[in-house]
Amino acid sequence: MYFDEKSAQWDTPRRIERAKAQAGFIKKELGRPDNLTALEIGCGTGLLAFELKDYFSKIYCAEPSEGMRAVLNEKLRQSGIQNILPNDTSLLSQQEYFGTFDVAYSAMVFHHIVDIKEELLLLRKMLKPGGHLIIIDLDTDDGTFHSDDPTFNGHHGFDRQELGLLLAQCGFPAAAFQTIYSGVKPMGEKQVLYSLFLCHACKKAPAQP
Repeated sequence: MYFDEKSAQWDTPRRIERAKAQAGFIKKELGRPDNLTALEIGCGTGLLAFELKDYFSKIYCAEPSEGMRAVLNEKLRQSGIQNILPNDTSLLSQQEYFGTFDVAYSAMVFHHIVDIKEELLLLRKMLKPGGHLIIIDLDTDDGTFHSDDPTFNGHHGFDRQELGLLLAQCGFPAAAFQTIYSGVKPMGEKQVLYSLFLCHACKKAPAQP
């Protein structure tokens, strides 16, 4: 598995710097914290979770890669941090967590998810009424960004308007988008330019009787 193989060398200065920037935008978007419990989808080695550990009371991390979870668990053991809780992705289908989270967020994960609609409907179940969904991901590209991964079978970024319409269909109306990062991915002799958006939407509360 690609991410298992890459896990030991994942925490590069470029990714650490990007996680710091992403965390800053998430905090700014959500405002003052109030004992919020969060779910991170695809946490990797925990770069973003570590930047948000003092913002959320608890962060449940759903990560499919065993290698990534192993690196994260070792980092947690060394640091003594106790409010970051690694799990595999089976967490997402456990009914005991439905309606549990104030915030669900992901960074650079959704383009790896084949069935976006299914994921959004599942996340809707995980969130409390009015809960926040934050997606940080790639704007549409021509496929160059993932040309170094022959196993990649996801999406080559997202068209913001199309994603917004899908979010509305899945119970997350009025999604707001902003550009939060422009970077360069080194790929051998190539330098691939890319941009990231932050999408913020809230779970539609049930209609009042």
